[in-house]
Amino acid sequence: MHHMKLKAAVAKYRPMKAEGKSDEDILTEIKLDENGYDDDQAAEILAAVNAEVPEQAPPPPPPILNDQSNAGNSLPDPLAALASIDYNNLKGEAFKKYVSVVGDKSFVILDEETGQEKQVVGQLQLDKEYDFELYRAKPVRKKRYIGVQESPMDFVGIELVNTKPEHKTRIPVKVALEANAQILNQHSIAGHGRYYLIVKK
Repeated sequence: MHHMKLKAAVAKYRPMKAEGKSDEDILTEIKLDENGYDDDQAAEILAAVNAEVPEQAPPPPPPILNDQSNAGNSLPDPLAALASIDYNNLKGEAFKKYVSVVGDKSFVILDEETGQEKQVVGQLQLDKEYDFELYRAKPVRKKRYIGVQESPMDFVGIELVNTKPEHKTRIPVKVALEANAQILNQHSIAGHGRYYLIVKK
């Protein structure tokens, strides 16, 4: 069928589809048309009418924000792991857990297979900015081998000199880690150091 003739027929019978008429009803009307369409032409017109209907369909509903049903599919927030940590007792396993999320350039653990020291890498993107609070703090250290006079001293946490932060700031993670790397100098050991702690959610 000629394109212009088909287009005119579609324009004529499309409203019937929009009104909810069945394909059978529309096909009957097409066959009764004054233009005398045969069965093949009527079927072609009906197919074209149905093909154009989706253009008039309503748009899909917008996605529901904060849909709890999809909560399990989203990536967990690394900071959520810090909620149970007491910053006033940040040593041992608590400090190790903190470092596993945020990172620390001075903190190392022993590789169980090789016995070599290795740094713990945090989960946060180094260039991403977070809220940090700056505290006066000093490092907590203990002997790696009890009873050995020349045992190396391991950095196992920090002790807050003041429980109230000096100030709050929003900085990239790597800036906080660079500043915190000074915690093992003599100034910090004497209790005059500074340490950035990320603000918990």
